[in-house]
Amino acid sequence: MADESRHAVSLVNSPLYCLVALSIAFCSGAFNQALMEYLVRSCTGDDTLHLISVNYPLPLTTQQAVEVLTILSILASFFVLIPYCYVPGAFIVTLVKERTCKSKHLQLVSGVSMGSYWIAHYLWDLTLFLILTICVMAVLMVYSVDDSADVLVGDLESFCCTFLLTFGYGLSVLPFSYLLSRSFTNHSSAQIAVIGIVFITGFVSVNAYYIMSSIDDTQAIAEAMVPVFRSWPAFNLGEGFIRMSRAYWEKRVLFIDRSPFDWEVAGKSLTLVYMIAVPYFTLLLILEYAHDGGAGGVFGRLLRYTRGFFESCMLRIYGVRKAETGLLLDDGLNDSAAGHDDDVEEERLTISQNASEFQKSSSVLFVNLWKVYPPSVGLFGVLISTLRRAFATVFCCFCRINAVKKTEAEREEERRAYQPKRAVRGVATAVRTGEPFALLGANGAGKTSILGVLTGDIPATSGHVYVAGHDITGEELNGATEARKHIGPCPQVDPLLDLMTGRETLQMFAKLRGVPRSKIESEVERLMERLTLTSHADKVSEAYSGGNKRKLSLGIALIGEPKVLLIDESSSGLDPAAKRHMWNLISEVSRDRSVILTTHSMQEAEALCTRAGIMANGKLLCLGSVQNLKVSILRVPFIASYISLVFVSKQLFVHLSS
Repeated sequence: MADESRHAVSLVNSPLYCLVALSIAFCSGAFNQALMEYLVRSCTGDDTLHLISVNYPLPLTTQQAVEVLTILSILASFFVLIPYCYVPGAFIVTLVKERTCKSKHLQLVSGVSMGSYWIAHYLWDLTLFLILTICVMAVLMVYSVDDSADVLVGDLESFCCTFLLTFGYGLSVLPFSYLLSRSFTNHSSAQIAVIGIVFITGFVSVNAYYIMSSIDDTQAIAEAMVPVFRSWPAFNLGEGFIRMSRAYWEKRVLFIDRSPFDWEVAGKSLTLVYMIAVPYFTLLLILEYAHDGGAGGVFGRLLRYTRGFFESCMLRIYGVRKAETGLLLDDGLNDSAAGHDDDVEEERLTISQNASEFQKSSSVLFVNLWKVYPPSVGLFGVLISTLRRAFATVFCCFCRINAVKKTEAEREEERRAYQPKRAVRGVATAVRTGEPFALLGANGAGKTSILGVLTGDIPATSGHVYVAGHDITGEELNGATEARKHIGPCPQVDPLLDLMTGRETLQMFAKLRGVPRSKIESEVERLMERLTLTSHADKVSEAYSGGNKRKLSLGIALIGEPKVLLIDESSSGLDPAAKRHMWNLISEVSRDRSVILTTHSMQEAEALCTRAGIMANGKLLCLGSVQNLKVSILRVPFIASYISLVFVSKQLFVHLSS
């Protein structure tokens, strides 16, 4: 038809219209318009004619509409698995932070049982996950208005099944994530790794299973791997959603009505996602009880004995064996150039002969304490290294030439990586009641390892450590639990929770230490005033300066009036005025309790302690008053208080070697 403006309207039933892709429909319309316009101009000879193409596709049949809607619902149920894989990473950040800053360990030392800690953490995270599940279901209900989420919330049964499947996923994926987070010391790395692992065990494994199941050559492999896949929470969630989608397809297209709770639909996945939560959480508790030195009673002691047995077997491979007199060392290390001072040997002999008397009269007693770590590369690394060296020796001259080119320091470093590390070596001393005692030494001397053994954080390889008469090394049943009641630790890293105020932090630890409820407020206020933190009491600890964080950490150690204070680097990060105030406070509280202080500063040891010991490479090299150490080791009557510890160590080794 032609109108007065010489335009033509063409009605075309295009056979090229396609629903496969939207871009094809657009291209089809453009092609039809260009073709018809060319034909009209060619027939009329009038180049001014224009065609208007209007595309009115025929409406979909009922069957086609159902199929399209079903496909969209299946895709939605499939890709909704992706955000679920990101959720667990948010729940392990706090856990890793608490562990790395020693807040978790300090709570355990203060009286929290291992089971209570993890059950409380688990229930709180489940509460948050329940809120998240409710929000997800609300979003799905909004999208169900246009039937795009019918497969998940189309009817009451589907809604209930989706809700239970989602919450069950949280029930099992949380302990699964807790287990994975134990291998990390950085919360950011842990979060990324957990997200990646859950994504692989969920979205990727579901895709792999259904792709391999659809190929004849890999069906047997898929069926063989599915038992492993079903031990992963995210896979069960994805499989449940996909089977619900298949049942929805059968219901809408094939008119086969099946309940989402049927075993062959989502029933199996629903059952598994709840069942695997139990072994994951049980395994978590077993590993935690085996690691902590004072948890679990007889059961925890048995687990720690099993863990220690495997570690001792590994040390035996490298020539480290227990004996009645201590350890027999045939590990290839020869570092006996620096011996003990006479005072150290005298102290060792006195303690070995009168250990039972010192156990009753001393606040802290070390009896031939050893801590030896297996090689950092592990048993597998040593095996690979041995095979590599054997291959290079027999077959590869080039490798031998390269080995000769290494410096002596590089060869020594490589050799030590494949040998046990002696962190603490035969320490024997006693800290009397009311005595402040300092451990001086450079980094890596073994000071922090000794404090770790004292709190039960690090198991001793050999020897005994008694706190208030109780053996904390695990030889005595409930010995660590009883010893911890008398300990106030202040670790080198500030054990603070970022979102708790200083007042809340002290109140929490006061309750854990058993301070009567009626005295908590007055005790916290008194301690805040002594720490000069009253003006910062209601600020979150994250906003504290480094010095104020150190003060608050000392306050945690002092709360509850413990008999023994363990302070690791008390004045690190403090300005001179705050450092002097901290020293005055430690001197005041050390009058009626024992204090073990680790430091790099001879000035700090002289200001706070009546007795000190200098450590190097895990050995206690000399022992006595600070002034006696200066006179006997440095051979001078007086040295300025700002003496360098590095200079002390050099002079000490020269003296002992001679």
